[in-house]
Amino acid sequence: SINSDLSISLPTNFIEFGRLNVSDEENTSDGSPAPFVVRNTGNVDQNISINFTQLWTKATPPDSSMRYKVRNLTAGCFFVDGNTTTSWTNAPSLSTHSIHRLNFTSGYQTLCDNATVDIHLQVPGDEPTGNKTSRLTFISRLGEPGFGAD
Repeated sequence: SINSDLSISLPTNFIEFGRLNVSDEENTSDGSPAPFVVRNTGNVDQNISINFTQLWTKATPPDSSMRYKVRNLTAGCFFVDGNTTTSWTNAPSLSTHSIHRLNFTSGYQTLCDNATVDIHLQVPGDEPTGNKTSRLTFISRLGEPGFGAD
């Protein structure tokens, strides 16, 4: 028998947006700042859920001031697009299924075990100045066929 190994890592696990002013927008889709990278370090496909803590004083998630989307890190590699958040979506405060069946590397799919999680920020017009921090939590579950569109 072969045991399933459910494990992920975050090679890019911190994003620093720098100084943003009221109503400024910034996102990671152009690589600056670098987006989160989620890597499937296990030996099975994995479903990944994500949740965010509140970033702004004047905006409570989910709202359009903090959004996210998932994309492939390496061309030709894939997670299952159905049930994967591939367009800008308001960042949830509750764990929300976000990546469907993230692939794993089994010796023939080099670098196909990664997904990028882009973050888009828009500072609310009435946000007070100061340092802002949000924590993202990634939760991994076995990515079996039959969950949504495979």
